[in-house]
Amino acid sequence: MIKQSKFSKYLHGGEACLNIYHSHPATYLGSWSLGGLLILASFFLLWPLLTWGQWGLTGWLVLLLSGLLVIGRAFILWRGNVLLFTNHRLIDINRSGLISQTVSQVAYQDIQDVSWSKHGLGAAIFGYGSVQLVCAGGSIRLVFDNLSDASEVSAAIVTARKSPPTGVTPQTTSGLTGEQKNSLVKEIYSDASQGKL
Repeated sequence: MIKQSKFSKYLHGGEACLNIYHSHPATYLGSWSLGGLLILASFFLLWPLLTWGQWGLTGWLVLLLSGLLVIGRAFILWRGNVLLFTNHRLIDINRSGLISQTVSQVAYQDIQDVSWSKHGLGAAIFGYGSVQLVCAGGSIRLVFDNLSDASEVSAAIVTARKSPPTGVTPQTTSGLTGEQKNSLVKEIYSDASQGKL
């Protein structure tokens, strides 16, 4: 299981995280660059600022901390914007701020259509793109933006739609969940090994 503990609050009982797709780091290139420039400026201007005494030291600290804050925010947003493949569904976690997030989910059997696209110079250079899903009779559309390899993600969704990943137990064939089936099988093997059958 991939980073199961980090995303366990988004998973239901018996559900496992099979794969994780992040936004491409290049989508935060502006923030990385600005933060880097502020940090470089703080060290480039260190000597002149220190000659101003207390005010210069304060200015240097403001420059340095601003650069670290911009880079830290970009990193948190990059780590927080993910598409989770579980053994039952897709979960899109979209973080728009340090404390704001939107979580969307769709079961594999509810996906009607999958497409992917690349738009713009950044997408052409760095190879990131978007995956669009049409769900529930076409009335619901989900878009996963800036994924590192949109064509790979799209192909994985199509494959999961045709034959759900390992661990998916079709709910229509039995009233038992996968966990209940596993415990029943263990009980049968336990009885057989003890000679109760």
